[in-house]
Amino acid sequence: MPEIAALRPNLVPGLAVWSASEGELLAGRADATAYEGAVPAVVLDWKSDVAPTTQDRAQYRGQLQEYMTAIGAGRGAVVYMSVGEIAWV
Repeated sequence: MPEIAALRPNLVPGLAVWSASEGELLAGRADATAYEGAVPAVVLDWKSDVAPTTQDRAQYRGQLQEYMTAIGAGRGAVVYMSVGEIAWV
């Protein structure tokens, strides 16, 4: 996956994500985050689903958007490893 390979020099695995907003708490772990200097730029979430449903995809996208908001990243991608697909958010 060339788009992911291009991020590898700045990619850090397993970032703990915590936030509190409007009475909601978030605790999770981003599978990988690419940084530009000290700033998180791209959040990646690896998925191994063979045939993700529309509902699965929406849930994954929502989870990724929460991570992006929590750490201030401008881009994110759900990476479906088993089918070789990248869904940019």
